[in-house]
Amino acid sequence: MRWSVSAFCLSLFTLSVFGSVHESRSRGWTTERKLEARELTRSLWNHGFDSYMHHAFPLDELKPLTCTGQGPDWFDPTAIHFNDVLANCSVTLIDNLDSFLILNNRTGFNNAVWNTISHVSFDVDTKPQVFETTIRVLGGLLSAHIFSVEPNYGFAIPGYDNQLLSLAYDLGERLLQAFDTPTGIPYARVNLRRGVPAGETTETCSAGAGSLLLEFTTLSRLTGDPRFEDAAVRSFFAIWNRRSQLDLIGNTIDLISGRWLNPGNSGIGAGIDSFYEYALKMYVLTGENRYLDVWNDSYGPLMKHSRGADGFWYRTVSMETGELATTWIDSLGAFWPGLQVLAGDVESAIKSHMAYWNLWKRFSGMPETFNVMTREGISLGYPLRPEFIESTYFLYRATRDSFYLDVGARILEDFIRRTKVPCGLATVSNVLTGAHEDRMESFALSESLKYLYLLFDEDNMFNQDFRNFVFTTEGHVLFLDNMYFRQPPPIQPALHRSSHSICPAYSPPLVTSSRQGGSDLGDLGGLIGSVRERPDFEYARLLAGIVVSPDAYDKLSWSKTSGDKNPFAVIAEEDKAWWDENGWCEVPRVEEYVHEWILSSDGGLVPEDRFPGPDKIRKVVDGYEVLNITGIRTQVTARIDRTAYDITRLGQYRVYTGQKVYISDPIILRTLRRSEALPKSFRRFGLPDVILYFSFAPSLTSSPWPSNFQAPLRSANAGFNESFVFDALAATASFGGNPVLPPQPFPLSEPLESESASGETSQQTRTTMPDPLIFSADSPFNGAVRVVRAPVDNPYGCHDYPRDFIRWYSPPVRSGGQAQEKGSVTSSTLSSLPTPTPSSSCPSSSTFPSPSSSEPSAHLLPVVVFIRRGECAFLQKLILAKKAHFAGVIVWNDSRKREPSESEAGPGSSGGSDGRARGTGGSGGGKLDADDGELINPSIDKSDEELARRELWDVSIVAVGRDDGSVIDEMLGVAEERSVNANDGGGWDVIVEVKRVEDVIKQDENTTGKKKNKVNDVDDGDDDDGGKKKAHESGSANSTPPPPVQLYINGLALRNTIVLR
Repeated sequence: MRWSVSAFCLSLFTLSVFGSVHESRSRGWTTERKLEARELTRSLWNHGFDSYMHHAFPLDELKPLTCTGQGPDWFDPTAIHFNDVLANCSVTLIDNLDSFLILNNRTGFNNAVWNTISHVSFDVDTKPQVFETTIRVLGGLLSAHIFSVEPNYGFAIPGYDNQLLSLAYDLGERLLQAFDTPTGIPYARVNLRRGVPAGETTETCSAGAGSLLLEFTTLSRLTGDPRFEDAAVRSFFAIWNRRSQLDLIGNTIDLISGRWLNPGNSGIGAGIDSFYEYALKMYVLTGENRYLDVWNDSYGPLMKHSRGADGFWYRTVSMETGELATTWIDSLGAFWPGLQVLAGDVESAIKSHMAYWNLWKRFSGMPETFNVMTREGISLGYPLRPEFIESTYFLYRATRDSFYLDVGARILEDFIRRTKVPCGLATVSNVLTGAHEDRMESFALSESLKYLYLLFDEDNMFNQDFRNFVFTTEGHVLFLDNMYFRQPPPIQPALHRSSHSICPAYSPPLVTSSRQGGSDLGDLGGLIGSVRERPDFEYARLLAGIVVSPDAYDKLSWSKTSGDKNPFAVIAEEDKAWWDENGWCEVPRVEEYVHEWILSSDGGLVPEDRFPGPDKIRKVVDGYEVLNITGIRTQVTARIDRTAYDITRLGQYRVYTGQKVYISDPIILRTLRRSEALPKSFRRFGLPDVILYFSFAPSLTSSPWPSNFQAPLRSANAGFNESFVFDALAATASFGGNPVLPPQPFPLSEPLESESASGETSQQTRTTMPDPLIFSADSPFNGAVRVVRAPVDNPYGCHDYPRDFIRWYSPPVRSGGQAQEKGSVTSSTLSSLPTPTPSSSCPSSSTFPSPSSSEPSAHLLPVVVFIRRGECAFLQKLILAKKAHFAGVIVWNDSRKREPSESEAGPGSSGGSDGRARGTGGSGGGKLDADDGELINPSIDKSDEELARRELWDVSIVAVGRDDGSVIDEMLGVAEERSVNANDGGGWDVIVEVKRVEDVIKQDENTTGKKKNKVNDVDDGDDDDGGKKKAHESGSANSTPPPPVQLYINGLALRNTIVLR
């Protein structure tokens, strides 16, 4: 793909801008410093391009050592290292048309466009490579055309009449001649005037045949001629459809037979690299999910087989076995971290980039090949390739870590010092000696310096615009307006009902550092976050073969000599402050990204069923139902944010994004019921779980909702109807009434005095048995209560509820209770709440007025309030709910990772205040771990336990997880919308029933001859499960089907898989 570079000495001006890298970093990356680096990059680019225009144009390339130009080798057609790229069409000019856009040089852009129109013709008798001509020339023409006619960016050219698009169309038709093959895979080379010559080789590489999509698709969409896109798509999938059983593609293939050629190696380097790049970027450009599927299907196998055990190097492996094939990597693989950033896997990108960064530090350039075992360079040339600079740019945009600006400064310094010559920029033929080659390839300007300029230019329009821009593999900017998008085939929306492709936010390392000068914080020290503080930073240095010694400070690096190879690759000047002679590093450990197992129902070893039939796996509307798991090879892949897993393959079937896997193997179900019968299965920290069944019922209110209550309206999902029933597992609290435990004797507030036989007086506490809780499995209403959502201005239930809200939605006041004025509630005000006597605490059915009552707030059922976790302690939430006369509280744990704010301090904020997932949580907020959003048991501080025991015994609080809570919230939203829009009381209410887990298990075991919770084979529309448990439909709102079961792997949920019961 790329080849050539050179060296020079730093000018006094450059030294004044940089100083030493260490000194520059110590003063931080201010805006002024970024602008200095940006303008220095611009000056270097101008030097290279002006030298080309003065000494080489209209030839293809500049020869910077002899100050001349060169085109194809007319005398030696076999000189493919020149002829594959140089097509006698001013390649360097066209390849750099859109560089003027990046540099914001309108005048230069106009001149370059008119020079291209005046001098370029493709009616030439040359035989360039289809791939190189496509990415350098066709891509350059298309990018320049798009911005020549686009008025919003200020580069539209007066008098321009689509001449560049006409040139691109002419070139595209000439390149199409190479696609006339039985497989659709094009010949590697084509004569632009005569077509494919007789006897042309039938060998090509995957990158060359599969990396034509962006340019050919753009050409088809802009011209309306589908031939180009069709040809590129056919070639791309001809490669992909021949992948191995491991989902790996090979390097070279025969375009006639479609067979992979020996040795059948796979990886991310030369010959394969941009195939993966175009799969992901085609999804960005067009939004078509088929390309995202290819990326997802290929990324997992690469992480499993090509990624090294430490997670830094990506090796070349056998495409058939996944075994290590070579021990060397090439410089083209340095693009991979940038692509990982685009995919959202920033953590992996940081590690792979660190390995290449240490190579750059060692060699002041990137050798073409490097042996990772011997840690020695093999091919030592550096043709100013852009891949490492590109990845540095993308990592900085993703992390904003100034470390990557330091990397860019080092690259810029090395470019000026080692490659700048009087007539341009020269290839470095040997990174050890600094010797030059008389060549400046076009990508040195069109990619390397372009990405370096973007790195330092924070306000560049391409760093601020979030349209579907993509940089092609040659760094050309392409995008498509909505008018050019195509309606996807009907099968694609069906396969992608709900996408989970979410890029996680980057979290920098936070450590306490006593090192000096290594942070923009200067001498402040303290908590800092940078790639340098990672515990595996030193390990990456070792991988690149950078050897350190105690007297390293006294040795001169080879890079500061003129040819001597120093036996020690010593620490660079800028790393002195970060290096400790005693060492500090951590041997990294990586988690498997892809797992594969052959399943069995009894845990034993079974032979693989390579082609399971419909008796084992059957297709359903939204995925697959597994009737018998025995012998099925199952692939499980981590999500990009590492917070969950998905099943991605079942036997011969691919499970696409948004599809579900339903397991209904009867042996698994019997085993599940046996295991669930054990109390330990539904107890955490000694606290029992409960099952809540939510359903709709006709509205029980006697009047419409109050007009001043702003309920958030939601569109009613087609899946929500009168028979919809949803079950959720809820965790009980360590305080308040317990909805599943039998009532306990209640201590009355006044002690009794008794006199013993000896005449001594003693204090005794009088107790009595309370009535059952209203919000419990033993309530007088058969465990059923009504649920309402907290008002929009109090979603966390941390403030007093408005009087209108209480008037319309709260149950009647209990005996002995009275409404209270608004005010803050604390532990001290809790004691002022009326203490109901146990005998009258739980009203009988007659206590509640009938619907015909004139009281507009009349309800037939008591009410619990549904609120979000956060803002205040659980104790305060329950206090305020009781004050508003609610029977209980359901807390939705929809929290994400965050630190508690000062406003979250309050009663219960100490004991168990972390609220760890699947643990206890004292406050409504708290710092969550990787399992945030799962079940928690609300708890309080020990100092408040006695107060809560005496005053909150008659109200209950439970918590539900994030996924279940989102379904409940949606049900409440649908009910609110239905009730607001209904006339004459035709609205809906949401009713919840409380069930003990033991009772549900017993009912399940006693139920025979009935098939429950089966997946519906009939297409009922686009129901979006979106990560929630499978809801159940039944003919009666009172039915209580057992809940489906969520599976976990290493503590992380298997999100797209459900065990039906």
